[in-house]
Amino acid sequence: MLREHGPDGAVFHRFGRSGFQTLVDAIGNPRRDTALARLRKEEAAKAAEYKAEQQRLAEEKEREREARRPVCTGCGTRFTDTRWEAVQASDWGQKRDKHPKLCEDCKAKAIQTKRDEAAAAKKKQKEEAAEAERKAKRPFARFRT
Repeated sequence: MLREHGPDGAVFHRFGRSGFQTLVDAIGNPRRDTALARLRKEEAAKAAEYKAEQQRLAEEKEREREARRPVCTGCGTRFTDTRWEAVQASDWGQKRDKHPKLCEDCKAKAIQTKRDEAAAAKKKQKEEAAEAERKAKRPFARFRT
């Protein structure tokens, strides 16, 4: 049996134990078992410490990221991730955002306000042109100043 399995094989049998064992297990070494248990405990403690450190670093990184997150100048809310990415210019050919300091809602309101102002200015210009044309068509308008 020793020739079949070699000295590292499970070929040793001890009374009070079931089945065959390797030489190291058959002889038994309580100091070795204690040392291995201590090493396992130390490795588990180091792994837990490493995991806690990684968690702390991840939380710190997230806090730093949130501190860098822009705030809307209109309403004071923090930008969403999609809005933050849209505002950041990442390519030379990419069009720049007209309102990089406003959130989506405030940007929509600003665009609508600008459109309303342009429409009002156009309407006023048309009214002024119509008034000037009406005044020009009145009799003796050229003599009035």
